[in-house]
Parts: sequence; C-alpha cells; structure tokens
Amino acid sequence: MARKDRFAWSSAISGYAKSGEGEEALVFFREMCREAMKPDQHALSSALKACAETSGLLEQGKQLHAQVVKMGYQTENFVASVLLSLYANSSLLSDSEKVFRGIKERDRVSWNSMMVVFAERKETALGTINLYCKFQQMGFSPDVFTFIAVLKACSNMSDSSMGFQIHTHIIKSNWGSDISIGNAVIEMYANCTSIDEARRAFDNMSCRDEISWSSIIASYAQEDDGFEALLLCKQMQIEGFRLTEFSLAPCLMACAILAAMELGRQLHATITKSGFSSQVYVGSSILDMYAKCGSIEDSIVAFHEVQAPNIVTFNALISGYAQNGRAQEAINIFNELPKLGIAPNSVTFIGVLNACSHVGLVRASLNYFNSMSLDYGISPEFQHYSCLVDVLGRAGELEKAHEIVTKIPFPEAIPAYRTLLAACRNFGELEIGQKIAKKVLEWDPHDHSAYVLLCNIYSATGRWEEAFRMRREMGAMGVKKEPGGSWVIIRGRVHGFFVGDFTHPEMEEILGELNWLHLQMKAADNLFGLDQI
Repeated sequence: MARKDRFAWSSAISGYAKSGEGEEALVFFREMCREAMKPDQHALSSALKACAETSGLLEQGKQLHAQVVKMGYQTENFVASVLLSLYANSSLLSDSEKVFRGIKERDRVSWNSMMVVFAERKETALGTINLYCKFQQMGFSPDVFTFIAVLKACSNMSDSSMGFQIHTHIIKSNWGSDISIGNAVIEMYANCTSIDEARRAFDNMSCRDEISWSSIIASYAQEDDGFEALLLCKQMQIEGFRLTEFSLAPCLMACAILAAMELGRQLHATITKSGFSSQVYVGSSILDMYAKCGSIEDSIVAFHEVQAPNIVTFNALISGYAQNGRAQEAINIFNELPKLGIAPNSVTFIGVLNACSHVGLVRASLNYFNSMSLDYGISPEFQHYSCLVDVLGRAGELEKAHEIVTKIPFPEAIPAYRTLLAACRNFGELEIGQKIAKKVLEWDPHDHSAYVLLCNIYSATGRWEEAFRMRREMGAMGVKKEPGGSWVIIRGRVHGFFVGDFTHPEMEEILGELNWLHLQMKAADNLFGLDQI
C-alpha cells in the first residue's frame, strides 16, 4: 500500500473527529507521528477538536497543546479557536483566556470562539457583551455566530433589555431574516420571560423551520400557557412541518399543564409510531406528563419504555412520585442512584426535597440539602432554598425558615418569601409575616399575593383594623387579586373558566348542574352530620 501523505492523514483524523470518534482520531494522530510524518496545523486542530468534544481527553489535549507551542502554531487563529473550546468544555476559563490573549492577530473566528466560551455560563455571560463591544471597536462586523453567542449571553443573564438592544442591532445589520438568528432571538426572549416579544419575533420571521416552531411552543409551555402551546402544535402540522423530538416534549408539557391526559395519550401513540418513545428526552416528557395528570402507573410504564434511562429520566420519575404523594418511593429511587452509577444533579435534589416536603421529613430534607455541596459539589440554587423553606414552613419551624429565606438574593427569593408568608398565615405568625410581606412589597408594591396573605394573617389573629387597612391600601394602589381560573377538556374541546366570568356559551346549563351538585352535597352533609363539624 502506498505511503499516506500529510493530507490523507489529516483527512482521516478530521473525519473521525467530526463523527464524534475522538479516541479513534487520536489513534490515527499517534500513528501519523510514528510514521515520522510531521503534523501540520490542520492535523493538530483536528486532534484537538477530538479532545475538546470527547469526555475524558483533557490530559491528551494538554499534551497536544504543548506540541502546538513547540511547533509555533499557538498564535494561529485556526488552532487557537479549538484550544479555546478544549479548555472551555472543561470549565477552565482562565486557560481559555490565556490562549485568546496569546493570539497576535485575532480574526472574527477567534473573537467569536471567545464570546461563545463566556456566553455558556451565567456568571461569565457579561464578558460576552464586553467582548462584543471591543470586537466592534476593532472594526469587525458581526456574523451569525457572533449574534448567536451574544443572544445566548443575554439569555443566560435573563436580560431582556440588553437582548432587545442586540435584536435591534441584528435588524439594522440586515441579519433579521437569518433563521438561526431568529430562533436564537425567540429563545432569548422566552428565557427572559418576555413571551409577547418572543411571539412577535416568531410572527415576524419570513421563513421558519422545525426549530422555530419548537422554540415558540416551548416558550408558551414554560409560561404555563398549555392552551396556546397546543394551538401552535396543531398549526405547525397544518403548515406541513413534522413533529420532532424537540417539539413533542413541549407539546407533552402543555398536556401536563392542562391535565389533558387523553390528549396526552393520543400524542403518546403518535410518538410510539414515530419511534421516539424510547429516546430519553421524549420518554422523560411522557413520564412527566402522566405524573402531572395523576397517573403514576402510566409514568412507570413510560419509564420502562426508555432504552437507556439517564439522570433526566430518573429526575422525572422522582418528581412524579413526589407529586403524587408517594414520597417514600421518590426517596428510594434517589437512594438507588449511586448503586446504578448515576450521579444526582441539581434537578434531582429539587425532586427529593419536594418529596420530603410532602411527608414533613424535616431532618431528612436538611441532610439532603447539606449533601448537595458536601458530597456532590452542587451549589444550592434558589429553588433548593425554596424547597427547604417549604419543608420548614409546613412543619411550623418558621424562625428557621426565615433564617434560610434571607440567604436568597432578590428577585429569585420572591417565591420562597411567598411560601413562607403562606406558612405564617397557616400558623398565625404575625411578626415574621409582617417582615416577609414588607420585603416583598418593597420589591414589588403591586404584588397582590403579599397583600392578601398579610390581610389573612391579620384576620386570623383578630386584628381586624389592620386587615381593613390592608384592603384600603390595595384599593388605593390599584392592586387587584388576579382571578383564579381552571379548564377542562371534553371531547377534544378546551373549556376555560375564570372567577366572575359568565361568558361560556353553555353557562345556563353549567350553573344548573352546579346548583344540583350543591344540593346533593348539602344533603350528604345533613345525612352524616357533617354540617355540625
């Protein structure tokens, strides 16, 4: 066989690296060196790419970096960009910055690569914005990769104001019609909870793909608007787009929000025919849908349909057990994870803490909370603190809950403050309740829940003057309690009901049925003497 030249070796290494076979790419690279064939920058960058994108090859990547320096390629943009990814993928941001600073003549690719590195993490996302400004000052024009990186940074910072400025710059730069950028804009607004802006961006797209539809469906599902998510799912199919694993998951989430189990079953049947039910992402969503619709048995069946369940699937199962009052099963599954060689993540602990909350396991919840950082190196986030506050609040340990809630930064602390305020109402704890309500109203003077809960605390403790004063303050501030609502799906149609709304076309028949049920309940009370309890 003829001796391979440098181009043949480089092509083989590149091919394995691109196909995700990192270790095989390194085998060819070593063989090339043994053949006394000096690797060029293309072979080195392909080998580095293999190390960057394959778990466990960081040390080999460092060795290649040393070889790059020895051969004088470290300042080449093409090679440096892969080195940036190598260290960034291993969370070695300082090493990435050293590589970037070592590039003598940075081009658009190296700037974009560094922006991507910073954009991936919330704590460093602002660095992407700073680089973006310097990038333009250096006379570079942004391209699709630049804008996607900057939008990702805005998304991770939850900064819709900055995102809007970037979106404006995109339109002015004539990049507004690019599908990839358009999809990133939708995702950015959705992650910043600006659903109206996300919808406007979607509606203004001149061309859409499956990702565009999946993104906007997921946006509404994340905002708990299951009805609109399902309408978009139907419209997506009408316009000739096929449902993918990425659009099916938010559609299942919408079914869960509406507790539309029959609709979820139909979707499950479609998924099974398409062969997606065994995939982790979709299978976990099926499991979650059934659990939230109250059928944990169907969740367990869905769990066993997944071919290779991972932590995502186990998280859905743990949360499903917890939501359906089967806390011990949730805790048992959590305790089995180490035996299966699966490490829990941040979401896993939210599930197990919720399970502890349902059955009042205060000590166990504190142990799990402390185990996060001590045993697994996971820093508690505001959701974990909120779960712990809920456990302690239900158990009446309000002083301890108050001590914990003060550790959470605003505005992430608001849900935990509301949880504790509700616990103060349940236990008639006025002093802590007043402190909590004051903090919430300082942040948002129009937070109706804080007014209502504090008013209820005053009423429960016999402080009627204060209760009336709170009502007057609500009126003076123009604060109104948001009307409660519910919906039900009958024969494929969604029926929505809201407090004070009598616009349903069958309202007369509905009120007649409610009156009949009321009479039946009253008769049952009299029969069993419940009216005396």
